[in-house]
Amino acid sequence: SRVLEEVNRRPVAQVGASSKTVALYGLQAARLLADRGALGVAARVDGALAARLDHWLEAKAAQVRRRSRLEYEVQVVLEAAGLQPTPDVVVGHGLSADFRCQAVAGSPLGGREGRVFYVEVD
Repeated sequence: SRVLEEVNRRPVAQVGASSKTVALYGLQAARLLADRGALGVAARVDGALAARLDHWLEAKAAQVRRRSRLEYEVQVVLEAAGLQPTPDVVVGHGLSADFRCQAVAGSPLGGREGRVFYVEVD
């Protein structure tokens, strides 16, 4: 609780281009756990800080993101299976996936209403 309160007391500009990515991910983990009640504390990351954190995590992830040959091949297979993969997507709160796949309605994987799922290639 005291750690999150201290983070909130500092200027929102503390999160920016010069922030270490590993520190941003650590703060994001604390934010998500606190928001879900898993830390057992009342404190939460300030909304403006949370928005800035999301922005800079996405920006930093985009700078270092390169597609591997395996990811390229997985996309080809997903497309051949009739799925509609979108590469390098943000799932939420700074979390990303290699692909967001849309299984269209009426297809074997999409069922009656269609389905969306995420694929991470390691």
